[in-house]
Amino acid sequence: MFTFAVQNNPEIIPILKVLYLVGNMNTGPCVITICRSQKSIKWKKVTEYVIAKGQTNNTLPSYLQVGNMICLDCYNRIVVNRTLAFQQYAQADIELSPPPLPPPSPPVLPPLSLLPPPPSVLSFSEAIGIITKILYIRENKEKKLTIYSFDDFRAVMEGEDARLKVFFDELYISSNLSSKNEILRARAKKQLLFICYFLCEIRNKFVNDAKIDLTIYLDSTSISNASIDTLADLGVTITSRTITRHKTTISDDHAETVDSTLAEYAEKAMILNINDYHSIHTKRMLNTTTTSTAAHLATILINLITTQCAISNVNIHNPGLIDAELIKLNPNNRFMMLLGLSHNQRWEFRSVDDNTRLEELTVHSYDIRLKEKRNARSIKDVVLIDLQENNLHGLNAYIKAINAVVDVPSLQQYIQKGYIIPVVADWPGQIYLRTAISHHLLYCDQSNITNFILSFLPIIGPLHISLNS
Repeated sequence: MFTFAVQNNPEIIPILKVLYLVGNMNTGPCVITICRSQKSIKWKKVTEYVIAKGQTNNTLPSYLQVGNMICLDCYNRIVVNRTLAFQQYAQADIELSPPPLPPPSPPVLPPLSLLPPPPSVLSFSEAIGIITKILYIRENKEKKLTIYSFDDFRAVMEGEDARLKVFFDELYISSNLSSKNEILRARAKKQLLFICYFLCEIRNKFVNDAKIDLTIYLDSTSISNASIDTLADLGVTITSRTITRHKTTISDDHAETVDSTLAEYAEKAMILNINDYHSIHTKRMLNTTTTSTAAHLATILINLITTQCAISNVNIHNPGLIDAELIKLNPNNRFMMLLGLSHNQRWEFRSVDDNTRLEELTVHSYDIRLKEKRNARSIKDVVLIDLQENNLHGLNAYIKAINAVVDVPSLQQYIQKGYIIPVVADWPGQIYLRTAISHHLLYCDQSNITNFILSFLPIIGPLHISLNS
């Protein structure tokens, strides 16, 4: 429409040209402070050419910049005519202007060896990856035992990589442990430890020692294979087939494991425990040959006393067996005098607080519900020598149990060094073991009992005394 109007009115074209020139015309004022023609109608914009030419002619004021507007007269004086007035003005402006600031010096950095390590916050996946790598090395290369305390687990992991502290702090805060009581806090820590093992096993299937231990425990409780396989599908346990192979491997390596473990404590005291174990969970229906299918087993355990040196066998057994003169002398001089005294006269009067009295009353209590007795009942330092079919009824049965102990190479060396092993047993164990010792002292080799029997000292413990009282 606009093009059609222009074509039909040629007189408009000159007017449009004037309007275009006026709209694009540069306007003042002139930025030169000594300009004498501020009302000029002709203006020039400062370009890089003007700046370069003014520097060459020494007529460029220091404040003039690209894009400023100057009048045509100042342009000619700076660029074309190179007037003396502008040279003097430019020189005076340079002298009055402040000197340029020196460039900032680079900061002095300390040596790299003195710089602290850059802060690093691990992501969740990075933290799990580092923990998984540490556990893999512990379990598959260093063959270390599984950690079952969350605090110990955290200490070991942070000792390997300090950056994991933030991860465990977040894990601790997320479980809200600070608002729980002591019992719930201990339970929550076990759950947190399980979560750590669970996530690491998902990342690497070879980090599975905790899962194997859990499956062995469940298998020992007679849980069905179907239940174990269901938990294995959830990633909590390993499969029943795998645990069967694992138990076979443990059984094959048991003798070597026992020998190597006892060899580490060759200079420490050891306590032997021989006791019977009857499997009563069995069918008891009579048939033509047996009245019961109950299995009679004997457990043979070694308790390692890591805080006590080995016991020497010097003057342990009386070669005369029973000394009648000692029996006549000691009852009158030692025992009868003490038996005639009351308890307070014998031990003198003493007052104790209620906690001490309660501790004395429960010192021989084996109730599993007593929390304060859990450490005393711990079997973490106990080594299972053998679990053999043995009813422990008779002298030969106890000799068979003793031979199972003597067959361990490290215990043979222990006995040859002149150390003795106390044997905790019930009343039949006292009778039959002392009978075996007496037979060897009287008949030596004719008794068909090896001299190893002299390296065992039968003693009766508080449990058997309480059971027989």
